[in-house]
Amino acid sequence: MRILVLDQTHGGDKIGAIYAARGHDVTLVDIHRTMTPEDYDQAKAWGLKTVTESPAEMFDLVVVPVHCPDHFIGQAKYSRRMGHHQAVGELIRFDYPVIEVTGTSAKTSTCSILAHILSKAGKKVLLHSSRGDFEYSDGIKMLKENTSIAPASLIELSHLKGYDVAVAEVSLGGTGISQVSVITTIGDNYDIAERTRKAFDGKVTMLEYAWDKIVIPENEQSLWEAHIPPTVDRVTFGAGGNIDVSFDLKLQIGVPVTVHVKIGDTVGDVELPGTFLAPAYRTALKAAMAAAYAFGIEAPKIIEALQGFPGTPGRGEIEREGDWYLVRDRNPGVSARSIAWNLDILQNIYGIKDIGLVIDPMNRKVCDRLDMNAILNVAKARPSVKKVYMFDREKGDGAACSDLPHIKNVSEVWAQHKVLLWCTKEGSR
Repeated sequence: MRILVLDQTHGGDKIGAIYAARGHDVTLVDIHRTMTPEDYDQAKAWGLKTVTESPAEMFDLVVVPVHCPDHFIGQAKYSRRMGHHQAVGELIRFDYPVIEVTGTSAKTSTCSILAHILSKAGKKVLLHSSRGDFEYSDGIKMLKENTSIAPASLIELSHLKGYDVAVAEVSLGGTGISQVSVITTIGDNYDIAERTRKAFDGKVTMLEYAWDKIVIPENEQSLWEAHIPPTVDRVTFGAGGNIDVSFDLKLQIGVPVTVHVKIGDTVGDVELPGTFLAPAYRTALKAAMAAAYAFGIEAPKIIEALQGFPGTPGRGEIEREGDWYLVRDRNPGVSARSIAWNLDILQNIYGIKDIGLVIDPMNRKVCDRLDMNAILNVAKARPSVKKVYMFDREKGDGAACSDLPHIKNVSEVWAQHKVLLWCTKEGSR
C-alpha cells in the first residue's frame, strides 16, 4: 500500500516505521517543520520518504491525528483514512493486559492511583503517564522521565516484557488495545484541530474501540451512551454510580484526611496524609477505584491498598513553613479551570481566607497558551485570593504574560499569605 502519515512531532514517524517494516510505501509529513537533520536520517533509515507538505498524489491510506486540521492533508487523495489512535491499535499488541485512561482532567493522578492500587494488590505494573514511565514492583522505579502521551508513545512500551498489567495515560482518546477503557471526564470540551473539532471527537474513541470493559462518570452516561458497544460491561463512578467517595464538609490544611468510600455494596474509610489536597483528587480517586474494580480487584483490597496513598508529585502537594502553607500544582493541565478547582477547595473546604496565587508558565510558548484573562477572572471571583503574582524563570518569559507583580522566588511572598498556591504550567507532551 501507499500510505501517507501526518505529524512527525506526535509520533507519525514511529507509526510510519511499522508500516514501512511491513513492506508498505510510506510518506511522512512533518507538518510542524520541527524535524532535525538527525530526525530526517532516522526516518530515512526506517524507509520513510519525508516531506513538509502532503503531496498531490493518490494514497491507499492516510493516517492523521485527531487534533490535526484537515487542511494539512492538502491536495492528497486517499481511499481510506484513520487516526493515530486507530492505527496504533491495529499495529501493536502487549503481552499483558492494558488499562488506558483519557479525559479532560485528572488523567495523570488517576493513572498514579490506579498503579498504586494494582501494585498493592500484588501486580507488577508498568505505568505510562505525562510524568514518565514507571515500574511498580517492590517500590517505584522510574524508567523514563517526561514522556509523550500521544498514542504513538505506546509503540515503544509494547516491547517491554515481564509485567502483569500496563496503565497508560493517552491523550485525546483510546487505541482499542485496553481490557479496561477509562474516561475521567469530558469536563471542558475544548476546541482542537484549529477549532474544527472538539475534544469529545477524540476522547470518544476510547469507547468506540472498547471491547471488554469501560469506566465513565455516572453523570456523563447520556453523553457517551450512543458510542458504547453493546457487548462491553461498564462501571460508573460518582453520585449514583458503582463507585463514589465523599469528604467531610470542613477540613484542616496539613492534617490527615478521612475519605468515605463506596465500591459496589462495600463501604469503608480510607485515611490519607495531610501532605496533599486530597479533595482535589476526588475525580482521580473515583476513576482509579472504578478502573481497579472493573479489572477485577475486590473492593476490600482496593480500600486496603489506598490507605496512606502519598499523592502524585506535582499535584496539589502541601508544604508547611511555620504558620503558612505552600500548595504546589505543577503539570501540563494547569488552566483557569484547574486553578478555580483548587481555589474553591482551599476556600470552601479548608476555610482559607488569605490566598496568594502564583502563576508560573515554564516558557513563552506555554505562557501563550495560558488564558490570563480567565485566570484573573477566577481570582477576582474568589474573595480569599488577596493577590496574584507572576513567577519569572531565568529562561522563561513570564514578563510577556501580564502586568502582574513579578517574583523570582516564592520566598519573596510566602509570609504575606496563609496559603500560597503556586501553579506551574508545564509544556504539554
